[in-house]
Amino acid sequence: MGDLLTDCSRSAMRIAHDEAERWNHEFVDAEHILLGILRAECGVAWEVLTTSRCASGKNLLGAIESELARRPAVSFEGRRHLTVEVKRCVEQGMIEAGTMGDALIDTEHILLGLLHSPTGVAATLIEKAGIDSALVRIEVLESSRVRRQAIAPPAKR
Repeated sequence: MGDLLTDCSRSAMRIAHDEAERWNHEFVDAEHILLGILRAECGVAWEVLTTSRCASGKNLLGAIESELARRPAVSFEGRRHLTVEVKRCVEQGMIEAGTMGDALIDTEHILLGLLHSPTGVAATLIEKAGIDSALVRIEVLESSRVRRQAIAPPAKR
């Protein structure tokens, strides 16, 4: 999967793994992924969650950390694996990337994958932070479209 990730999404995933380790959690879950996206400070997902009209990054960061603090810490050696929910979200992110015509999975695709399940942990945390997850989806799609248009070569006449 790593070959399909942009540098930004690879960084977010690496940070998510580091956060799972820092919190002494056995698995990388949706909360860790959201934290990775926020802490990587790059990509459309980060921009939407922190600087758009639906932004409330500080509230979201607090909601994530509050949720992580409630989880039991475990003594664990070795590589932390993704939960089944996160694997499904990344798979959905691959579908989102394909639908959007992107060859690589970026943070916006991962975020859309996380939001695909309205009752999932990520959507619940985003709503708990006072952010409308439907608006996040709209903002991500719009920002991605604008970014693609900005880097697309001019049409031939």
